[in-house]
Amino acid sequence: LPHVLDWAAANRPDVLCLQETKCTDEQFPTGPFREAGYEVATFGQLFMGASGSSGNSLTVTKNAKVRDIGLFVAGFNGSATVTVSSAATVNSSAMAVGMLPGVTGTLTVEDASSALTTNSLALGGYNSAQKGGTGTATISDRASLTVSGELRFFSSTSSLTITPASTSNGIDV
Repeated sequence: LPHVLDWAAANRPDVLCLQETKCTDEQFPTGPFREAGYEVATFGQLFMGASGSSGNSLTVTKNAKVRDIGLFVAGFNGSATVTVSSAATVNSSAMAVGMLPGVTGTLTVEDASSALTTNSLALGGYNSAQKGGTGTATISDRASLTVSGELRFFSSTSSLTITPASTSNGIDV
């Protein structure tokens, strides 16, 4: 653990992924990583804005590939922004943007080589018990959004914008 934290302090990556940690979710040392300023997701889940703090942001860029996230939430109990650009790809089983009341989640996928693929995309909530936020998704510059299952809007303040408005945006719902 000290080697990883020392490396992270010296290099300050935006995202630090550890695999095969050989411990249960409960055993994972979340405290030291949070103290270092990182959100912590275990068992393939990523909750941004989980602690009620706002201003969380994640940019996946420059050919980066983020795969196999179970549930990806941008704006759970605090506002958050996710940007996918510069030929980056993100793959998630389910994604929620702007989940709870008073929370804003923003998702932007931009440029023709960038893509977000998910089985379900929920804007302004996640289910009937967790809803009331504002989820905004913008797909631009011929980026790709593929939703193989449900696309759901849980609040009237949520929106999905696709520009330029043509089938080349790659949205499959």
